[in-house]
Amino acid sequence: MSQNRKILQKIGFAPEHAYYYDHLTGEEFLFFMGKLSGLSYNQLKQKVPYFLQKVGLDFAGKKYIKTYSK
Repeated sequence: MSQNRKILQKIGFAPEHAYYYDHLTGEEFLFFMGKLSGLSYNQLKQKVPYFLQKVGLDFAGKKYIKTYSK
């Protein structure tokens, strides 16, 4: 993997007025993004709960993301 790609993988972005799929739960949104990134269903079954817990949103995984605060 090139050095530039490694750097780009560490960059995040939080737009002021982001559009997310309001009809998706937090878990569904992470599954969707994970699939776009090439992860398998089995990988996502393990990673989605882990990352929700890691950022303190394990209680909100089944809630619609439109109910999340910024």
